[in-house]
Amino acid sequence: MWRRARSKPASTAVTVVDVPITGLRAASSPTTLGTATFFTATIGDGTNATYVWDFGDGDTGSGATVTHIYVALGAYTATVTATNGAGSVSAANGHLYRLGEG
Repeated sequence: MWRRARSKPASTAVTVVDVPITGLRAASSPTTLGTATFFTATIGDGTNATYVWDFGDGDTGSGATVTHIYVALGAYTATVTATNGAGSVSAANGHLYRLGEG
């Protein structure tokens, strides 16, 4: 009797990686002391990005869209960092806040 050999299915390992982040931009709304400032981060390319904001006054936030209330007069520059498995990129919002009373 002939025995037919069973063949094993072929397999291969697949590694899925994030697309590097490029084109990070930060934007914000005008602000006055004690009112909410709206911040938005966008990327031109990249996958699975997470966002961390440094509002320049010791407070931080996370997310592509955040709000923050400045509680003291002063000059502030907000910076966002976008991170994924391929690395991280930072950008300032392009505005130096010199907060006065509104």
